[in-house]
Amino acid sequence: MEDLISTIGRVQDAFSKIGCHDIELPQIVVIGSQSAGKSSVIEGIVKKDFLPRGPGMVTRGPILIQLIKPLDGDNKMKNGDFAVFGHLKDQTFTEFEKVRKEIVNETNRLAPQENDIYTKPINLKIYSSKVVNLSFIDLPGLITITTEKQSDDIVKKIKDLNLTYISNTKSIILVVAQANNDMQNSVGLEFAKLVDKEGDRTLCILTMIDIMSPGTDAKDMLNGKIIPVKRGIVGVVNRNEEDISEGMTIEDCQKEKEKEFFENNYPLLAAKQGAEYLSDSLNKILISHIRDNVSGLRKHLDTLKYENIKLLDSCGPEIADKKEILSEVINNFTSAYISRIKGNANNFDFTKDIKKLSGGAKISEIFHQEFKDEMDLIEPLQDLTEEIVESALKSSQGPMPPMFFNDRGFVNLVTQQIMQFEQPMIKCVDSVNNELKSIIDNCGMKIQKEAERFPQLYKHIKKEVTDIFSKHVEETKKFVKNLLEIELAYVNTKHPDFHPSEIIRKYDITESVSSADSNKIDEKMRYQKIEYEDITKLIEQYFLIIRTSILDKVPKAIMKFLVNEIQENLQKDLSSKLNSNEDIDELISESEEIKNDRKKAEAMLLAIKEAEDVLTHVL
Repeated sequence: MEDLISTIGRVQDAFSKIGCHDIELPQIVVIGSQSAGKSSVIEGIVKKDFLPRGPGMVTRGPILIQLIKPLDGDNKMKNGDFAVFGHLKDQTFTEFEKVRKEIVNETNRLAPQENDIYTKPINLKIYSSKVVNLSFIDLPGLITITTEKQSDDIVKKIKDLNLTYISNTKSIILVVAQANNDMQNSVGLEFAKLVDKEGDRTLCILTMIDIMSPGTDAKDMLNGKIIPVKRGIVGVVNRNEEDISEGMTIEDCQKEKEKEFFENNYPLLAAKQGAEYLSDSLNKILISHIRDNVSGLRKHLDTLKYENIKLLDSCGPEIADKKEILSEVINNFTSAYISRIKGNANNFDFTKDIKKLSGGAKISEIFHQEFKDEMDLIEPLQDLTEEIVESALKSSQGPMPPMFFNDRGFVNLVTQQIMQFEQPMIKCVDSVNNELKSIIDNCGMKIQKEAERFPQLYKHIKKEVTDIFSKHVEETKKFVKNLLEIELAYVNTKHPDFHPSEIIRKYDITESVSSADSNKIDEKMRYQKIEYEDITKLIEQYFLIIRTSILDKVPKAIMKFLVNEIQENLQKDLSSKLNSNEDIDELISESEEIKNDRKKAEAMLLAIKEAEDVLTHVL
């Protein structure tokens, strides 16, 4: 079952090749304070000196280390153990001092500022007959205070980076803590609890167990009596500076110093302590953890595949024939646009503003509610006082006063009132035009995606459509004004709904004036009162007749000369204008975002396919 670890390594490689490092895979994440001895623990597992050393922050970003134990007789091992970096795939390192130097070089490349960190992992594979198959991530050590040269936010940056990796629920958290410090104050254990409160994913390594204060020991810590750790607590003994200067190898330390220390000081616990036991335990834990997460990993790959197929579909295919693309985009836009007017918008998101009408429904609301309300606000007798009416009648009667009814005075007054319809009539045209323009940016999700794909083309489409609207709006306004001019040109006193004789007959001023009052009002005043009441009734009736006519004809005119004209000719007009544009390369140029999304989705789908093949053939 050791192939499981290699399998996950190959899945990891598939995604690393395309620069994708956020796939949640089963892996071991090594965390601890900066001085806890993480590097020594990792080198103890690998049995090689290969990690950068020195004071301060040496590990400045994630290092993904895959340990691979080749099969006996593998031709790759003819020159002994070797390492390969993900960024230098064609180069093998057989000298591990050069591995250390390359880690330093790549670290400086990824994080040029000496005291900053990087987030893209350095990938390192180590092939050795002396290791067990393992995969783990080494991270910068946790710190609580900054040095003089470090930025104020470096503590947060390191915490956030560590948190990103240990938050992966498929990871095993390997906490490195110092035995010669109070275990309860372990920064690493405290940090692990943030994401693994029950401790199901946490394993603890105790370093510096051999340099504890005289009279103290680590039995209670190793037995989990100080802080229980479900995955176990393992002590290790690393080389000190004196051992290194005297040339003691890691293997010598493990075989002699470490083994002797535990057998002499912790004989009952010795079998489950040390780097050898730690390596074997991590191998078994990781294999078991991978096995438990395989089905979840497959589901995760299925989800990723669906998301990237959807993304690729939204990006559209790569451009082959630009003329064909132009024609297709124009057809799609005009179809979607007309559908929004007609109310057949299948690809429109109606959840954005459920209280707000749009498209054809909004145009209907403009006609039958907004326009009507505006017209209703104009009173038939607005501003017509008795004095104004009297003055108008006198001014229009000429040298000879009318015998019964002043027709010219009535015409002058009623046309003056009807002229007030012009503003709401023109406003109605503008409101419909504004709605038509707003539809340009709200033609549904498919058109929105195309606009994101071809921003220059849609910029031109919007301009051309707006210009087309302007032309038809002016024509429509002209016709609407003519409707009003027609009404003003001839006041039809013979209109079938206009009955002046009935109005005059229905209202008899003499009936409303008592005989007592009649004696007090001279004949002239009485005649003026009767005349005012009669003519205002006539004005009101004729005004309402024309208002009804205007309310009926203006929407029809707008539909004929603006809405229908645009629906019938939009595709033809757009094709004519855009096909005459000489710079089609500029028009049909995809946005960089779409190009990048397509490239990313294609790469992800290839990586997912490779990962699925690996899981299918091995598991």
